[in-house]
Parts: sequence; structure tokens; C-alpha cells
Amino acid sequence: MGEDVKKIGRYEILDKLGQGAMGIVYKAMDPNIGRIVALKTISQSATLPEAQKKEYAARFFREAKAAGSLQHPNIVTIYDMDEDQGIPYIAMEYVEGKSLSKMIEEQGRIPWNDAVAIIKATAEGLMYAHEKGIVHRDIKPDNILIDRNGRPVVTDFGIAHLQESSLTRTGEVLGTPFFMSPEQILEGKLDARSDLFSLGVVFYLMLTGHRPFRGETISSICYHIVHTPPEQLPTDDSIPSHLMPILNKMLEKDPDRRYAGEKPLIADLEKALGGHTVMQAEVETINRPVQPETPRPQPEKQAAQPPAAPKAKPASKTPAPPPAPSVPAAPKKKSSAMPLVIIGGIAFVVFLAAVLGGGYYMYSKGFFGGKGGENIEEPPAVSEPDTGGDLPETPQVEQRIPPDDYQEPKQDTPRSGTQPSGETTQPPPVKRPVKQQEERPAVQPKEPDTPPPPTAEETKPVQTKPAKIGLVFETRISEISLTFYLDGEEKLREVYTAESGTRFTQEFRVPPGQHSIRVVVQATKFPPFIREGSFNIDLSEGGHQVIKIEPSRKPAPRLTIKKIDVITGASTTIMEK
Repeated sequence: MGEDVKKIGRYEILDKLGQGAMGIVYKAMDPNIGRIVALKTISQSATLPEAQKKEYAARFFREAKAAGSLQHPNIVTIYDMDEDQGIPYIAMEYVEGKSLSKMIEEQGRIPWNDAVAIIKATAEGLMYAHEKGIVHRDIKPDNILIDRNGRPVVTDFGIAHLQESSLTRTGEVLGTPFFMSPEQILEGKLDARSDLFSLGVVFYLMLTGHRPFRGETISSICYHIVHTPPEQLPTDDSIPSHLMPILNKMLEKDPDRRYAGEKPLIADLEKALGGHTVMQAEVETINRPVQPETPRPQPEKQAAQPPAAPKAKPASKTPAPPPAPSVPAAPKKKSSAMPLVIIGGIAFVVFLAAVLGGGYYMYSKGFFGGKGGENIEEPPAVSEPDTGGDLPETPQVEQRIPPDDYQEPKQDTPRSGTQPSGETTQPPPVKRPVKQQEERPAVQPKEPDTPPPPTAEETKPVQTKPAKIGLVFETRISEISLTFYLDGEEKLREVYTAESGTRFTQEFRVPPGQHSIRVVVQATKFPPFIREGSFNIDLSEGGHQVIKIEPSRKPAPRLTIKKIDVITGASTTIMEK
């Protein structure tokens, strides 16, 4: 279609609104109902075969039909779709206003509260589309329109998916990747979180006036999006500090660390707007997390304290029944019985003295046996075992028999404390059990509390033979860079510019065990691309493993990583991306 087109299908062309990589947008009128619409034609590559053009048109209609089911205030409504002279087109809601990119171009930095309101409304529209299973894939300021009432609406749903098709990538590059997510650049699986990353880039651009990832070439921009954190927000008062956590979460490289959906994002944006109201009423430096102190749980505790239940309990203790039993009459009874107790005690003492005195008298007279009671005093002689000379005589004591002329002492025999004549002065020995002492070893060895000190051979450190990782980088691509990570640490970053290609080898010594490897290659010459791969290898003591990295551009950009057997030279492909 030429520039002077007057009609497409049944729609009358009124004006040309713009032109992009996907086609041309016209302002048109539907003569059947007199409605102004935006008419967008979809361009196709002239080099496409006819069969691929038909396949492309069929796919376009499927995408447009899915997007046409979206009815939301923040999404442009699709009215119609058809084909004219082999060119597919769609008729959609005409938004009278300007694009967000035009607003940023005119104003520069958008006031942060206006930016939050626009992002919040856009997120509500995206949430509705994502719930329907539709991912936009191309969120950028050009695809967010602001009408005269300040209502943001998202356009081009269903169109962006066609940009990623190989049908539109033959020999041409569609736009720049300023707002693409890392998984889009790495050609990973896309879901709603990819749109949230792109929306975060738009949010950053509105607040600062520039993009968070900048570079001089498409390749460098792609590298920063995949590997580099976003630039910090300005530290002036124009942007509240509590917006940075929201931006950081939207711009996470790993989709699993971003917002899981728009609902928690919208809740945080609402809190950010509410936090601004509090800060204006109080002090600008007050942080939003301090607000939860306002619930005031103290009044409830004070209300629970006034019940005088604790003070009422003493009233239950004050009744005088417990002290009542100790009436004064009881002490009088005890005092009247006291003399009887005293008399009984005296009588008992007298009786005890008489018994002890009589017993002592009978004892002294020998009524309890023995001669003068000396045989009773012998028990203290148990200390005989302590004398070294008495122990050998013990067998003689066992065989001793009293003499025939021995007579029992009579009652009237005087007790002078001496034995009859002819007897030794030593009282007759009495057989007593000899208390055998425990046999104790002369030296009781003690078990050592701690093990003996190690020998010199044992303390000698064990020498382990290191393993080796050989790296081989081979490619025919000129102007390509290689970044090699080993166990999370960057070990190599090189740029190769040889026109005929590059072959490079290097060896790394590592301890035995499992090691993680990550490889990133980036081709800067047109058409640029980035590929990366991660994997683990296990190395035994003294082991040797060679890894070969082969980036190539034909038949399509890809990265092949192989494992080479150092003995046979056979190769095994680890991954191909």
C-alpha cells in the first residue's frame, strides 16, 4: 500500500498516525456506524514465500481474535480484523490523547505520584489480560496511551507475539531491546512476569528520564539487561526512597524473585501513594514502615486493668473466721494443765535417775557377769588387729581350753580388779573375728582422659592431588566475547576480534569434587546475539576434564558446549542453546 491510500477494506482513511517496524497506523472511520477507529496494518517481509505469508496471516488472526476478547478500561478494544490486498489489518479503539513516550519526551521526568498512578492502572489492565492467559510481550511507552482524562490504556495486545516469530526475522531486526526482559533476550519461556519486568523499565524511565540499562550498541544493552543491576535512583527528594524496593523487585533478573503477579504490585503501589500522604502530614523523612505503630493496643490493656478483681480478692481473705478459733479461753486451759506437766516431768527424771543409779551399782558389784566387769571392758580391745604381734597368736587362742581348776567367781569374792595367783596379769584372750582388710593394689593405674598425642606421621597433612579443567574456545565468529565463571567466580573475560575466527585454550587447577561452570558468549557484530549455559562437573583426585565451547551463527545463532575425553578424544554434547 502506498502513502496515498484512501481506503482499506471498508474503512475510510482520515490520517496517518504513525509507522513502526510492524506496519502503519491510520486514523480511519467505519462508514457503517460512523465510528472513528485506529486502523493498523501488518507488514510482511517481501522475501517471504507465499506459503509462509499465508501461515503468518493465519497466525495473526488467531492472536488478534484472542486479544479481541479483552474488555477492560485500561486495554484498547479491538473491533474488527480482516485482510485487504494480502495485507492483514485490525480496527481498534481510537484513543484521543498521546502516547506515554510522547509525554516523557515533552515533560522529561514525570512526577512520582503521577508515575505511580499510571503504572498502577497499567498493571490492572495487564492483570486482566494475564488472567485470560494472554501475555503482551512488548510493554513499552509507545504501547501505553494516555487519553485526555489521564486514563492509561495498553495497546497492541496479540501483535507483539508475531514479532518473536521466525516469519518476521528473516534478514531484519525489529526495534531495540530496551524494554525486553532477560528471558526474552535469552529466548526463555515467557509468562506474566516478563511483562512486569518491562513495566518496571517503563516505571524507571518515568521517574528518572532515562532507562536503567544503557549502552552504545544493541549487544551491550542486552548484556546489561541480563547481567548488570539497574542504576540507582537519584538521591534527591523528588523520588521517595520507599519506591526503590518496588522497582528492584520488578527488575529482578530471576523471574522467580519478581512479583508473582500484578495483585501484590498494585497493593505496594497503593501503599506508596498512601505513604506520601502521611509523610506530608508529618515529616518528609518519616519512613512508611513506621506507620504500623498507630494501632494503639494500649487502651485495650488499660481497659482490662480497671476491673478491681485483684483488689476484690483481699475482701475474701479479710473474713475473720480463720483467727476466730484462737479465742482467749484456750490459753487458760493450757496454763491450768501446766503444773501437772511439770510434776510428771520431775517424777520421770527421778525415776530415770534411780534406774541408772541402781544399774550402775549392780554393774559395779558384778551382777552382769565377768570379774569386776573387766570382761565387759574388753570390747574396746578390738584394736588388736592394729598390733602386728597379736595376729600370729590367733590360732592358739582358738585351741585354748580353760584349766580344770578354774571356777566361776562367787558373789562374795572381793573384786579387787586382780586375777588369782598363778595367772598372768593379762586377761584371757577372747576369740574375735579378724576383720580382713581389703586388698588394694599398690598402684591403681588411671585410664588416660585424652588419647595419646598423634605421631609425627599422623600430624602430617594429607596431600591431595588437584584436578584440572581444560577450556577450549573455538568459533568462526569475529567480534565475540567470552566470560567464563567457575564456582560462581569470574575466571576469564576476553574479547576476540579476529576476522577468521578464534581458537583459545586455558587450564584451571581445582580441588577434587563437584564444580559449577557458567559460560556467556556475546557476538557484537550484526546480527548480535547473547547465549549462556550453566552445568556441573564432578572431578576425582587427579582427574582431568576438557570443556569445549563452540558458538556459531549458522544455521541460527547457538552455543554448543561439549565434554572431551582426554584419553580417546571423543566428544559428548552437554548442551546446545
